Amino acid sequence: MAQHRAARLIAMFAVLLVGACTSTTTVQKAPKSDLRGAAVTRFACPPHPVLPAQQVTPIGSPRAFLLCPLSIPGLPRTAVTITPTQAPFSALIATLSAPDESPTTGACYAYGDVPQVVLASTNHGAYQVSIPVDACHHYQQAALDELRRARTT
Repeated sequence: MAQHRAARLIAMFAVLLVGACTSTTTVQKAPKSDLRGAAVTRFACPPHPVLPAQQVTPIGSPRAFLLCPLSIPGLPRTAVTITPTQAPFSALIATLSAPDESPTTGACYAYGDVPQVVLASTNHGAYQVSIPVDACHHYQQAALDELRRARTT
């Protein structure tokens, strides 16, 4: 009886061991970042929108984004922080990592973009993110759409 019980315990242990070795765990990978921008001294919105820096560098993997308020009358003047646990985080990395389009030699619509200040916090410091531009050097529509969605989440 003791041998039979021991054999059954060994068989159950083997099943548990094999089950544990073959089970899968889903690990969410950080989205690939091709973000670029310029280093800034603080991860805080400036009092007034600043022009994008001309000297850009790869940013790496952000820990958070800070979407600074827009200078549009009637809209809230509050900054929005987006962290990796929030839904818009991966989408922001994807759209803000898009390459700039090649400049056009043709005509462009003459309008001014509302300055967008987006900061990224990384393990190496804070950066002002360069927002991808289209062939006429206006912000890409996909980036504007994603920033708008992230501000309303």
